[in-house]
Amino acid sequence: MVVMSDAAPTAEVPAAAPEQPKRVTRPKLTKGRQKPAQYYEARKHYVEGEGIEEKNDGSFYRRYLSLRQLAKLVGVSVTTVHEWSRNDNWTLARQEFEEAARQHAEVLERQKAAEARALESADSMALADTFINRFKANLINGKVRTDSVADFERMARLKAFLVREKDPAANKGAVVSIEELQGRHTRTRTRVHEIPAEATGVQPKGGAGHEQDEDGTQGAALDKLSGLG
Repeated sequence: MVVMSDAAPTAEVPAAAPEQPKRVTRPKLTKGRQKPAQYYEARKHYVEGEGIEEKNDGSFYRRYLSLRQLAKLVGVSVTTVHEWSRNDNWTLARQEFEEAARQHAEVLERQKAAEARALESADSMALADTFINRFKANLINGKVRTDSVADFERMARLKAFLVREKDPAANKGAVVSIEELQGRHTRTRTRVHEIPAEATGVQPKGGAGHEQDEDGTQGAALDKLSGLG
């Protein structure tokens, strides 16, 4: 016997599918995206290195950390540091930094060389000033002879040179012709022969205490006095 019911049959509800876990992905760094603090720290070490060190042969080099060491230092994965360096071209940044450091070192080297030359020049000038002051004192005290034609000619040429150095306009017409030099030579010989031997301090050749002039011969001295030597 079949019992009939007025209730509507219920449809069978399928079982819900299990929820899939969400996959966590790390977004890539692109321009304009905020970068974490580890990025800047890692980049600084990658580009600028850990300082200058000396090799056994005396040469110097800049020491750099590996990507694995950088990752451990800043607390991220090696893959992260690798992508940072590749996406933002850290290698080029390192080359530019090394070139700038090299140029800066060259500038410092040139400055040191210039300072050394300046000190050397200053020392030479100080020595020259000391000598001149002593010479001046000896001249005032009568310890320097002033009766030599050779000394007079030297002082005259020195004064003319200093005047030209002080006043460039005085250099005009300063070129001396060969005729003028020969004339100076002749006049100097005449003046020297007119001076007694006692006044010049030159003794006759072969005499006691015979001394030659500073150039070895009188002829050589005359040549120098007239500007031909």
